[in-house]
Amino acid sequence: MLNMIVFLFQCCKVYQKQSVTVEQAIESKKVKIITIDDRTLYFDSIYYKNDILFGLMNKNKILLEKTEVIIPIESIKSIHLLNKGASVGTNASIGIVILGILLGTVIIIGFIVGLGNLITAD
Repeated sequence: MLNMIVFLFQCCKVYQKQSVTVEQAIESKKVKIITIDDRTLYFDSIYYKNDILFGLMNKNKILLEKTEVIIPIESIKSIHLLNKGASVGTNASIGIVILGILLGTVIIIGFIVGLGNLITAD
């Protein structure tokens, strides 16, 4: 259960609405790129290597393997940076709501079990 709560606090990322330049995105971490064919790609970072734009993305989140992907500049519709403040707030809110639901369920089940014991005690 603790693993589930930790996961919920880490799962949601909120990206800024306004688009930024490639240069601004290179200076940042956690970038979302929307392509001209409306595909959404998430990168841990983007960078130039030999005048070619690359993105580093998770290949396997469990093993923390990264893969390097070529990003054709002409395919980019917009670039969005991670909104760190909103991501933390969203994660905390979701975690608190889920935790409240779990605790409420445990309390209700405990109350029902307690009532059952009172009824059968006669």
